Amino acid sequence: MGRPTRAVLRELLRREPAERYPSAQALQEDLASVLRERGGYSPKNAADEIQAAVKRAGEALADDEDGAQSAFCVDTLTTEPSPA
Repeated sequence: MGRPTRAVLRELLRREPAERYPSAQALQEDLASVLRERGGYSPKNAADEIQAAVKRAGEALADDEDGAQSAFCVDTLTTEPSPA
């Protein structure tokens, strides 16, 4: 995790409420800034990253359970709205 992302998380998790983000807008601005700095991070990139993390978690779970089948089924994540 990059330094800018860690800075956002640290501010979110401050013990004293007065030290946290004053508004959701302030948090959104910092998160948008972090994403701009990363460059080229689209909703599809986010969905791909989540799918890969779920797959790794399922594989780790299977390894921890002496070869048991993954608890996660194959799923397709999308950033498109669901059909009406």
